[in-house]
Order: sequence, then C-alpha cells, then structure tokens
Amino acid sequence: MKVGVIGKTSRIVSIIQHINGVTDAQFSMDGKNVGICDVLLLDHVSAIELESYSNEYAKHNVAYIVDVRNGLRSDYEKIKELCTLKGIPFLVDRSDQGIQEEVEKFLFPQRYEGRLQPALSLIACHRKSGVCLISEALSERIAQRTSAHIGLVKLDPYNVTSHSQGLNQLYREFEAGGLSSGRIKELAEAKRDNLFYIAGNPKIDYARGFHPHKLEQIYGLIQAAFDLTIFIVYPYWDNSMTLVALKQIKRKYLVATSKREEMKEFYAFVPQIRYQFDLDLRHNSFIYNFDGFGNEAKLSVSDHLQAGCVLQLPYVPGPNPMDQKFTQAGIQRLAETIVNDYGLPVIPQPEKKTWLNRLTAGLQEKRLG
Repeated sequence: MKVGVIGKTSRIVSIIQHINGVTDAQFSMDGKNVGICDVLLLDHVSAIELESYSNEYAKHNVAYIVDVRNGLRSDYEKIKELCTLKGIPFLVDRSDQGIQEEVEKFLFPQRYEGRLQPALSLIACHRKSGVCLISEALSERIAQRTSAHIGLVKLDPYNVTSHSQGLNQLYREFEAGGLSSGRIKELAEAKRDNLFYIAGNPKIDYARGFHPHKLEQIYGLIQAAFDLTIFIVYPYWDNSMTLVALKQIKRKYLVATSKREEMKEFYAFVPQIRYQFDLDLRHNSFIYNFDGFGNEAKLSVSDHLQAGCVLQLPYVPGPNPMDQKFTQAGIQRLAETIVNDYGLPVIPQPEKKTWLNRLTAGLQEKRLG
C-alpha cells in the first residue's frame, strides 16, 4: 500500500515505513509532490489546511493525525468536530508505537478484528443495590478460576475516599499524553497477582466535566491493559463517566432489587435515558438481589426490563454477605459462564474426593498390602 503524508515534519513517514504492507511512503510539507498514493495522512495540519486538502484529495482515503505528546492544542475540539463532519478518521498521536498501531488499524482494520479485549459492566439500578459487593465477589471468583488478568473499574463519582490513582489520575495522564495500558496496570491497585482495582474517584462535578471522546479512549486503554475488564456503573445518569461506559461496553448486567420504590424510580429513568442519550437499558439480563420478596417481584422486574434473570441472590448488604453458601454458589456459576464465554485460560482444579473415591483407594491399598 502506498501512503502519502502531508505535515510539518517527516516523522510519521519514518514510523509507518515499519508497518507490514506499506510498500511506499511519500512526504510533502505543502501538499505537492505527494505522488500517486492509496491513502493520505494529514499530520497535524491546521483546520484551514484540513478543509483544503480534504477537498483537493476527495477521492483519496484520508485520515487526520493529531499530536498530543505535549498536551492538547487549542483547536483540538474544532479539528475533531471537522473530522467528524467530513467522516475523516481522527488518529491520536501519543507516542511512536501508539501512532504506528493507530495508523495500522486504519490501513489494515482486518488485522485488528477481535483484538479488543472483552469487557462487561454491572449497572446498579439504584443506590445500595449491592452492585459493588457483587462485582467484587464476581471478579474474585473469575480471578481464582483463570490465570488471565482481570481489571475491576469502579465508576463511582461519590467514592472520593479511594486512593488517588483512580480515574482522576488516568484522565490527567491521558491529557498530558503519557497514558498507556502498561501505565494503567502500574497505577491499578493489585488485589492479587491477576486481579486489579481502579477507583472511579472524581467528584460528581468533575465527572460531569469529562470529555466523552477522551473517556472513550481511556476506557479502551483500560480494556487493553487486562484480559477481561469489569466496569461497575452507578446510578448517576448525568455525567460522561457513566454514559460513555453504558455506550461503550456492550455486555451489560443490571443489578436489580426487590425494593419497589427504588425500582420504580429507575423505571422512570429508563425512557429518559433512551430518548436523551440513545441508550436502551432494557433487554439486558439482570441480577436479582432480593430481600423478602420472591418470584412476584422478580417477574415484575423482568417485565419492566423485558429481560431474563441470570443470577438470583438473597439481599447482599448485610453481615458477611459473600460468606453465604447460596450466594457463593450463584456467583461461582456466573463466573464460570463468563470464563467459558470468553475462553479465558482455566487453572486446573484439584479433584474432589468423594467417600466412594476414598473407599476405593482404601481397598486398593489393602490389596497392595
């Protein structure tokens, strides 16, 4: 594939020459002498130049590269909006390796099909639904069952007591251009060798000020850091931290309860979220966390959400809730399902010996004796 680059320096040319499949790369500072090319990369040009070159090379496959290695430029938002209007891919340059990967994805998207590491989200229908305890128990069971690295991201805009290396820290480092998947794993709190926590600890006012497109890229980097990422989404529907996760993570489990008044309030929000943000929370399987109300309440939840129940638990908040055998068994079943669905490498479990196994072993020892 022949690639043309228009920009102020030839740095991008030297980088993309290492991409398998790029047979030729030509550089031009002024748009002249680019030669015959299959793809044109506009490297950090101005908004006026972007408009001009995109019209001049309208028949070419064009992408725009924005350099954020030294922070965001003043016209970042304007350029991104212009690229969106023109349907031009917007590639972010944070490092040599990073931009090489971004350009390769643009040139040869088939190579990256299926490369995005899996993720799922547990969404609280209301506060004190038990979503955090359930998510922690689920991630722990998954981490015990597999050697894969598991990330648990708590997107709680009121969890201001958590350690500083949370989403606030990731957001600041992303804006500075230094965030990578490796750095994310360094900042995450290691609960065990293969289980890592990331706190979503900005105050709600900060969470409302986060830019959605930046969070999309941060969440993508988080997913790339782990073999499976679990996002805990809390019931605050007016901020980017929540909404981007709801849009970006396709596999969702709602955490519903038998608290009727709280669930009614959630049902009232569902159509508002659907119409205002184009997010339909219905048709997602739910975890039913009940307290004193049985099948009737669960059927009501199922009817409102138009979805089935994947896990039924006695109400989680309480003394040592995860020590209950019924809870442990249910969490274990869901963990096994997730491990199997994503094909995560399974740690062999020691074989459990039944009384019949022990009896047979004893008889064999007597015969040998």
